[in-house]
Amino acid sequence: KGENFKSEYLIEAVDKGSICYVAENIIKGGSAHKPSVIIVKDIRKAMAVLSKAVYFPDETKMKIIGITGTKGKSTTIYMLKTIFNEYLKGMGKSNCAFISGIEIDDGTGLLEAELTTPETIDLYKHIATAVKLKKEFMIIEVSSQALKYGRCDYLSFDISGFLNISHDHISPKEHPDFEDYYNSKIKIFDVSKSTWMNSDSIYFDKLLSYASQQCEVNTYGKAETDKVKLVEFSETIESLNMKVDINGEILNLNVSIGGEFNVSNVLCAISIAYKCNIPFRVIANALNKVYVPGRMEIFKAENDKIIVIVDFAHNSISYEKMFQHVKKNYPNRKIAITFGCRGEKALNRRKDLGEISSKYADRIYLVPNIPRNEDYREISKETQGYMHPGPEIIEMLDSREEGILKALKGAKDSNENWVVLVLGKGREKYKKLGSKEEDTNDYEVVKELLQSI
Repeated sequence: KGENFKSEYLIEAVDKGSICYVAENIIKGGSAHKPSVIIVKDIRKAMAVLSKAVYFPDETKMKIIGITGTKGKSTTIYMLKTIFNEYLKGMGKSNCAFISGIEIDDGTGLLEAELTTPETIDLYKHIATAVKLKKEFMIIEVSSQALKYGRCDYLSFDISGFLNISHDHISPKEHPDFEDYYNSKIKIFDVSKSTWMNSDSIYFDKLLSYASQQCEVNTYGKAETDKVKLVEFSETIESLNMKVDINGEILNLNVSIGGEFNVSNVLCAISIAYKCNIPFRVIANALNKVYVPGRMEIFKAENDKIIVIVDFAHNSISYEKMFQHVKKNYPNRKIAITFGCRGEKALNRRKDLGEISSKYADRIYLVPNIPRNEDYREISKETQGYMHPGPEIIEMLDSREEGILKALKGAKDSNENWVVLVLGKGREKYKKLGSKEEDTNDYEVVKELLQSI
């Protein structure tokens, strides 16, 4: 079933020897050999049942950890991965396994991720591989789509982390409204033995009320009642200094990634590490050298006249936090931004990002960002239509490279100092304009253009 399914796929499988298929309806045509069929009411639920039966052992010593939230999932995954690997290295053991929206490593080597959370069969395959290779930890980035469509229904997360929730992913292809998005997100509590929740998240009381009925709940944040509590923090452009009270003990941290918006990600990561009995010194050492591809990657050019930040920020909460970070840490600089909204999905972002960018930025360059079956020019026009008066330049370009180049050249030719934000993709690959084969990413484009302008 599904918009991408064609009966030819089944016919080909039968011709290659398949003897049975599972579907919601009998599929006609094709081979003279008629395979057996199991008819089910919900193919997605059936996929989860079958995947668990085929791949997943009844018992495993491996701790399975799930991270969800509107913003910060990948960053938290990489923080946890760094902490676990530091701990495992000290024990003479191999690295942990992880599945993120950036990369996947089930113990057989790095793979580029295609979805935030893989489809059911692939997800269980990766978990089974990690179990077979005797991995101690598997960290999984859990999307609202994975929860909505039951990809995790037969998993049992030893620990989950709930970062935050905001109005996002609203479209006919994702969630028809916020209620559907919210109800999908909270399903992670249904499949968790214990969870760590951000007490600073909106809807916290409502989330806590539901989660407490499903699993053991602990909280992190700034509240006096939090088990993991932020005591104080300060930031430089590229790092965070934090003092954290963990159940009465103080942990001092210097985290090698900037942005006040990353404080809650750090708190979630150390909460889960604490629950896994990782020593404080290991946590501190690991976070001092954490690196997240495509997140807060900073370039400096023209004797620091131009600061470029490449980041995956792509929704309202991450944009607002990014601009606040820039205003706080670069108060006397003008801001240029290159970004685009995606086609067919998260339609509310066009209004949100249009309004937010025009509120803060002096120059805006709208570019394509996975338009799918929509015209990227129309997406840019719609986004521009929501912008407030104020920016000195609002321009629509036909490629990301062109938009980045315009922003960089404009900053270079100006008499003022600039921060140039390149947002929405980080190190996510895309085709260069006019190229059918050559992949690139915003990080590489910025690096290349800064050498040539």
